[in-house]
Amino acid sequence: MSLYRSTDMIQRETLAVLAEHVGRGRAIQRAGLLSELRRRLGGLSDRKMRDALYELSMSDGPGALVCSAQDGAGYFIAESPEEMAAHLRKEIARTASLGRRIAAQRKAARQFFARLGGKPVRQLNLWD
Repeated sequence: MSLYRSTDMIQRETLAVLAEHVGRGRAIQRAGLLSELRRRLGGLSDRKMRDALYELSMSDGPGALVCSAQDGAGYFIAESPEEMAAHLRKEIARTASLGRRIAAQRKAARQFFARLGGKPVRQLNLWD
């Protein structure tokens, strides 16, 4: 098999694997999904797999139903509106948490760099 694989091919194979994992109870762990994709496609990086999962989730086709269980259960295709809603609630909570973290870092950075008078950090003293 060619070392070059199109993004479309990776997405198609990812969706084909996940078609066997419909419903949260049939989720496939990340390592298992990567292993199966490598078996089908040859060498494939974890990054490429995650990129394919992201692109599928952004599609207007069945890939939009790809879910991930944050408890480590893995990836699956939602089998019901309720399952999809539960996944989206978790994604919304993650987004809110990320927003809080960004706000806290922005505030801390503003205060930190204000104390330096706009000078670049040469050496960081964690005890000041």
